[in-house]
Amino acid sequence: MNAISIILSALAGYLIGSISFARIVIHLFGPTSQVQDINLAVPDSEARFHSDSVSATTVNVHLGPRYGCLTSLLDMGKVGLPALLLWIIFPGTPYYLIFLALGTLGHNWPIYYGFKGGKGMSTILPGMILVDWLGLVVSLSISLLVGWIRKESYVWNRLTILLMIPWVWIRHQSWELLGYVVAVNVMYQVASIPETKEMSRLRKEGQLDDFLRTPTLLVEDEQQSSVKEQESFIGMLRSLISKKPPRTEKSDPEL
Repeated sequence: MNAISIILSALAGYLIGSISFARIVIHLFGPTSQVQDINLAVPDSEARFHSDSVSATTVNVHLGPRYGCLTSLLDMGKVGLPALLLWIIFPGTPYYLIFLALGTLGHNWPIYYGFKGGKGMSTILPGMILVDWLGLVVSLSISLLVGWIRKESYVWNRLTILLMIPWVWIRHQSWELLGYVVAVNVMYQVASIPETKEMSRLRKEGQLDDFLRTPTLLVEDEQQSSVKEQESFIGMLRSLISKKPPRTEKSDPEL
């Protein structure tokens, strides 16, 4: 391991991570080339949720799950595939971890778009797979169960990567792996501050339960001149459990 390789891994990770596939997909397939903020409302309620994050969730809300999944896969591939190559070509070195960490930094604060990006889940997941895929499966399973019990859809992604911290240390006792997992957790939490504030506002207004437990959400455009209905995360789970076909497209404000 040498300083030049570390710098190149970090620079490549940040610049590649800064590519915003959400913007590209919206430009290619959206009704307009402009990225709109996420504005969600609960039917028959005053609860409103706003996010200006630019991510696969943004695409999912405005264009539907097909393009949302496409965006997520592209975001995962942009950091996951180069990191895999580094892991294979330079075994026993942390170059792939450096690339992954800076890839998430670029995704969240992209230099090409005024440092306005997503929260990093799509770039964190491939890193967690390379670090310890079994830990990711266990953490994700626990998080989904907790989210379902508490009826809080935003729990699963935050808790999943948070649980990876003790898992990685107990299983591997590697400072390099621990450093990566802690770093991406910090980046995710910092990037999620605006939405955390929105959740806190809803809680203070007594509307958080309505927002988290509604089976459907209304998606409003920026001028509130157009409204469409989408199934929420909880609504999707209920549909799957009851084996009924989903009513509309899925919308999850926290991906």
